[in-house]
Amino acid sequence: MSPTLQTKTITVDSLRSPLCSQLINDSKTLAVRAATGTGKTKHLFGPLAKAARSKNKKIVYLSYLTALVEQYCNDNLAVSYNQDLCELEQADAMGVVVNSIWKSHIRSVLNQADILIIDEFEKVLTTVVCSEPSKQLPKQQVFESLSEAIRNVPQLIVGDADLSDISLSYIKELRSEVTLLDCTENPYSSIKAVITDKNQYLSNVYLKERLIDEDKVFLFDSLVTLRQVTQSLGYKDSNKLDSEDEALKGGILIIHAHNKDMPAQKAFLENPNEEIKKYKAVMASPCLSSGFSITTHFTDKVVVFCDKTLTPLELINFARRFRTAKQIWFAVDAYKDFITPHAKETTYKPAVHVQPTDKLNIAFNNVKKRFFAPLALHLHLTLEELGFMTTSAPSSFTAQLFAQKSVTLAAKAYKELEVQAIVSSPDLTQEQASWLWAKDRRTSSDNASLTKFQIKRDYGVKKVTEDDVNFHFKFLANRSVFDSFPFVNRSSDKVEIEDKHHSAAMFIYDNILRKYGFSVDGDAFWIHKDDVRQIVKACYLKQEVLNWAFKDGLHITKPLHQEAKPNKATSYLKRLLNSLGFEVGTFRSSSKKAKVEMHKNARNYAYFNTAPSETTKSAA
Repeated sequence: MSPTLQTKTITVDSLRSPLCSQLINDSKTLAVRAATGTGKTKHLFGPLAKAARSKNKKIVYLSYLTALVEQYCNDNLAVSYNQDLCELEQADAMGVVVNSIWKSHIRSVLNQADILIIDEFEKVLTTVVCSEPSKQLPKQQVFESLSEAIRNVPQLIVGDADLSDISLSYIKELRSEVTLLDCTENPYSSIKAVITDKNQYLSNVYLKERLIDEDKVFLFDSLVTLRQVTQSLGYKDSNKLDSEDEALKGGILIIHAHNKDMPAQKAFLENPNEEIKKYKAVMASPCLSSGFSITTHFTDKVVVFCDKTLTPLELINFARRFRTAKQIWFAVDAYKDFITPHAKETTYKPAVHVQPTDKLNIAFNNVKKRFFAPLALHLHLTLEELGFMTTSAPSSFTAQLFAQKSVTLAAKAYKELEVQAIVSSPDLTQEQASWLWAKDRRTSSDNASLTKFQIKRDYGVKKVTEDDVNFHFKFLANRSVFDSFPFVNRSSDKVEIEDKHHSAAMFIYDNILRKYGFSVDGDAFWIHKDDVRQIVKACYLKQEVLNWAFKDGLHITKPLHQEAKPNKATSYLKRLLNSLGFEVGTFRSSSKKAKVEMHKNARNYAYFNTAPSETTKSAA
């Protein structure tokens, strides 16, 4: 997104500058960009809250993590958003998490505010526009409420270390003006940054000893990798899956989005500087990626394992939660990073990208694609630009390849254990499942039980098998498209049917399913080998619609129908139909036709008229 107006930029060398206080008081729209550790909350947001109270002004603090909101409320005598309506209406200050602002009573309080502070603004915005809609986050309603508040509040203050031109442009479109307070204070110049190979690091036979005795902190931008590493260190439950309880017995705190309400994890999030003294080591996911300032000296070195979920700036800010660390090691998949081609960026087209969030979604994701190809290079350049003492740990291509194979085998073994745990887990009642979904205190085995519950509920399965589990994971990836088919009963029960899924579903229904004989009551339909190229050509010509709706693995970016041999076109068509619950047979030598039929689980899912309860996403 290009800026609509020129941004007025004021540069300071410290947020302690008197000019900052003046800007806070005089600016109707102020965006603060300052590195982690420079004191945005201490020097700006805290004093602003006190000044607002003295002037009887209503102030709202908004962020994307509950822990940040609760911390602000405790420090600034604000009322938390989860209090009753009467208390919220009488309060002079409120703290709220972004995914709740669409609720009518909170939206009402928000719209009465004199001052709105949005902390970690870049994360707030990307959390909304880049997420899939759910009952917890009705995407378009949240975005509408956020835009309304930004447009109408008398004074807006936003802050983030990662504040981008995309975010600034969004603000300017709503408020016409914005002053950027750019703090040049550099807390990074004395910190050494090392880029190393993730797979070789994880393959070290002394990894556990290294964590406890030397590194102390392992951070992961992927929950999957965090779970696998926990299990590989020997912290296992009865299903041989990762166990935070077993790790805790060994003095290691493991914290992520699914367990952050467990007693030890919750206590840590509420008071990290005291709680961290109890542990030998900490392993964490991005639920600790911003807003927390751990000033207690715990380690000189932090290791961040990078799976291309967070961008370079986000990875740096993640590591900087531990303020006293003087070394940060960024572990990337060096082998894959070397061979992965640059991902094709998406061009915004109003006729295709019709939702209010689509333009921002595309802009943010295009930036990610640029940074991720290759990640190590962009990470190195970003670190140097920020002033880190930057180097790379040498490693041979052969060593990278060997370690990558080892880690891949370990991941495959973990996945097999996960499938077995789902099959053998105890059956849950609806009440038990709802209770687990509502709590962020789920173990991996709890998630296995929830997945089994989903499979039995969604597909009418009485006895869950490994085939059912494997089908579920494959089907789930693009199930939102399947939900939009006209013959699926439960599409009307979805929280929010997105236009992109509906458009893709209707194209596939009209050009493949119905055209070649699919009917609701029919057992199967047939596709002739000679028709494959024509079908794939139609898909290629509709690539903007299909690629917008489907996950990356099903994107069609080349004219496969023009290949000399039909193999690639046939493979694409089979993968497309498989992802939507259709089984495609081999082309018979006599008739040159392949049989296509709906998988029994997909058929049951389509025709059962019961709504998915808490979520459509996998627990695992």
